[in-house]
Amino acid sequence: MKIALCDRESVFNDINMNFRTMKDAIKEACRNHADIVVFPESFLTGYSSNPENICTISEDSDIIREIINECRKSEISIIFGFNEVDRKHRYISTLVYDSYEDKTDKYRKTHLGLRESLIFEEGNEIGNVRIDNIKVGINLCLELHIPELFLHQALEGAYIAFILSASPGACGSRRSMWHKTLPARGNDNAMIVMALNSYGYTEKGAKLEGGAAVVSSKGEFIYENYEGNKIHFVELDFDGLVKRRNSKKLNYPLRRRKDLF
Repeated sequence: MKIALCDRESVFNDINMNFRTMKDAIKEACRNHADIVVFPESFLTGYSSNPENICTISEDSDIIREIINECRKSEISIIFGFNEVDRKHRYISTLVYDSYEDKTDKYRKTHLGLRESLIFEEGNEIGNVRIDNIKVGINLCLELHIPELFLHQALEGAYIAFILSASPGACGSRRSMWHKTLPARGNDNAMIVMALNSYGYTEKGAKLEGGAAVVSSKGEFIYENYEGNKIHFVELDFDGLVKRRNSKKLNYPLRRRKDLF
């Protein structure tokens, strides 16, 4: 399976510009024979945690329908983030279009940052979806630090856990953060972990530095690049993961004493 991780620039409050960036990235992903193209948290709208200046869009908007139709025509699956608004609430959401089944799923961020909680509602379902005939987990930014989410996704059969963020440099370098956490999430849960950070600026001018990293089910980095503003193509081989899942010794989630929890 080939995954295109896109951290091209996301422009705050310019949905049309971000839509054009997404269309170009979808075409490039198709030219490179990718199966899934992935964008970071809040990519379509741009990221903001400022209650006085927030950009949102409805899941039923024409632009989101156009994105899905573009992927349907190109026969490619997609995962992308946007700030969602419905009749009552706002959410930090991720839309998943599965080209294999021609269907969509949506994940709403369940664990919000302190400033985010002043603007958005929490979602109430853990991010477990099926795409291209495999189960994957969706996690956003802060949720990297909630290990129970990854355990739940592993027990539900997820082969890949995505961590999609819009984290400015002021929150710490992605390389430093990911080197502390990604290996544990992958090794402890026998999953491939793919992390992607947004590139650009928040509405207050804070720099989003981009970056992508992939860790194997052994907790070993198989790809990392922190340049930002590019598309990262990663080929995945599930053989090692399947062997680990079938190992009574190394599939740690199955070795838990359920009577203690």
